[in-house]
Amino acid sequence: MGVTGAAAPEPPLRPGRPRPQTPDGLSLPSGALRPTSGRAPLDRDAGRRGDRRRRAAGLERDRALR
Repeated sequence: MGVTGAAAPEPPLRPGRPRPQTPDGLSLPSGALRPTSGRAPLDRDAGRRGDRRRRAAGLERDRALR
């Protein structure tokens, strides 16, 4: 039958996509990270460097998540 219970691995959110994680390895709720297609991964250590770009894109929600 296979492994059951707590030892069973969690299924990924989508086939072929790893579960979104913070740098310390904690899982995030779905939707907290949007996929960054064709760009560098999110760099939260960069501080407020990307705020102007996010504001120009109309993503006010990004700042509320931090």
